[in-house]
Amino acid sequence: MVRPRGFTLLEAILALALERKFSKDQILLGTQRLREIQRQDRVDEGLFQMLINQTIDEPIVDDQRGTLVWRGTYLGKPYEVERRAASFPNPMTNQVDYPVADRVRLVRYVIDYDGRESEVLWHR
Repeated sequence: MVRPRGFTLLEAILALALERKFSKDQILLGTQRLREIQRQDRVDEGLFQMLINQTIDEPIVDDQRGTLVWRGTYLGKPYEVERRAASFPNPMTNQVDYPVADRVRLVRYVIDYDGRESEVLWHR
């Protein structure tokens, strides 16, 4: 008859060491990913601030898309920012005692930079 046995002390220590190494690697990967996301957000914010403060070149009218487009180089990489009109349901509908519009008009800026695209909604 084979008796069930538990882990030896050596097996338990080895398992804990491997688990700790794996956990540490996962934390480092998560930290690196978080830093990359923060870097990308800073780049987007920098481009958007330059746009609203009018410190980048004049836009080009894109007749095919019916939008305004800014193109240039930022931090050594090309960018494109496209301004699109956007309309959204008004969140104040049925929430207040006075009449409000059914839809709210916002401006959507689509930022294409470093092979990725992000959007910023703006109220002006």
